[in-house]
Amino acid sequence: MELATQQNLTKIEQSELSRLESIIETNLQTCFDVGSALTKIRDSGLYKMYGTFERYCKERWGYARRTVYQFIDAAKIAENLCAIEHKPTQESQLRPLTHLEPEEQREVWQKAVETAPEGKVTAQHVQDVVDEMEDKGDQPDEPIEIESSRAKKDSKNLSQLKFYWGEASAGDKKKFRRWLRSQKD
Repeated sequence: MELATQQNLTKIEQSELSRLESIIETNLQTCFDVGSALTKIRDSGLYKMYGTFERYCKERWGYARRTVYQFIDAAKIAENLCAIEHKPTQESQLRPLTHLEPEEQREVWQKAVETAPEGKVTAQHVQDVVDEMEDKGDQPDEPIEIESSRAKKDSKNLSQLKFYWGEASAGDKKKFRRWLRSQKD
């Protein structure tokens, strides 16, 4: 692989790749540093001797695509939470926050820290706080009005909307309700 490295990367890129890979090698347990290093490798194209970023991660580190993006998401969220005193220690604690907006991530994390049983923030506790927040914002009693055609049978578009609504995650439903309320204003 050394020959391919020399052919595809400049000396500066080789040096940067070595530096970032050393972070991964020495901090495999520190997923935030790993996620940050992987983000920089991906965004800088330092994986190009492997063809794709996913192939690089699989062949070089044995990471599946899902794991890589969990590390990357965790690093991004951890950076967003850096102003909060109690820092996350595991990627799994941050997984429930991935679909939230940055402000919501900070709000949920702060509440999870404040309400953690015995001061221990677990992934399940963070998920519970997210669920609680989404339940408050969801207002399930509030019907979503979708205008239908004059015909007694639903139009094709309305039928599709109903189908996809049933398939949507709680987070997506919340985002849709927010968007729908913004359209009424």
